Amino acid sequence: TVVFKKLPHDSTIYMLGDSVGAQHAVDLMCYLASNSRIVSVKINHFAPTAPEAETRGQYVGLGLNGATFRSFGGNKTKDIHVVVGSGNFGVNNKAQARSRFSSFMNKGRKDDIFVLNQGLHYKAEEGLLDDLNEIKPVLLSSIDRGVRVIWRETGAGHFNATNGYHYSSHIGLQERKALHCVSSSMINATSSRNHYNGMVTPLMKSWGIPVLETWEASFLMPEWCHVAGGVDCVHFLQPGGTSFFTESLLKYIEEEM
Repeated sequence: TVVFKKLPHDSTIYMLGDSVGAQHAVDLMCYLASNSRIVSVKINHFAPTAPEAETRGQYVGLGLNGATFRSFGGNKTKDIHVVVGSGNFGVNNKAQARSRFSSFMNKGRKDDIFVLNQGLHYKAEEGLLDDLNEIKPVLLSSIDRGVRVIWRETGAGHFNATNGYHYSSHIGLQERKALHCVSSSMINATSSRNHYNGMVTPLMKSWGIPVLETWEASFLMPEWCHVAGGVDCVHFLQPGGTSFFTESLLKYIEEEM
């Protein structure tokens, strides 16, 4: 595959951001698993609260922290690692989040790839932009070391309200359960994009950070959600639903590395 063809042995693809990034990582790992041998898998588990379990489904406490994939070509093997760092850059528990983010970024080596996304849990664009400007030195110092830093836009599949915004904490449990997932045709594409991607995308480009522009592509998804837990279209989209994220990343690797 293009990943094993272009990336050096022992390279790592880091997926850092919110649950959109975690879904992207799952789809990428499914893609790699179909073209290589899985050497190791890291699984994270936590005990959800009763409301979380009821709202988000029975699998809410499980998640992939990453995996290592091995390809065999001729007499050589090549290992590629994927690391998932779901979380945020500062909207909650800023000091801890910043420290964790910096720790991930400092692990990056030449030609490692960091795919970053963030923003859905911010109530105001200004807060997101302030936090991104604070982490700018970490991003640029990583780039100076030869690390590939990429920003990925979010996709419409993550937004679960008709205005396209993800303010789940602002609605009640029963209302949230009844909402399920709004089809992409019901989302105001322009206002949703401008609320988040429309501000961050030009900022990243001004810093010399390439952007995977996946927002428009996400509206090509079918008009239904594939939900494992039955009530949560955010955290349990089936592999394939976010394939356009993976396809966009593979195109970047093919053309730029």
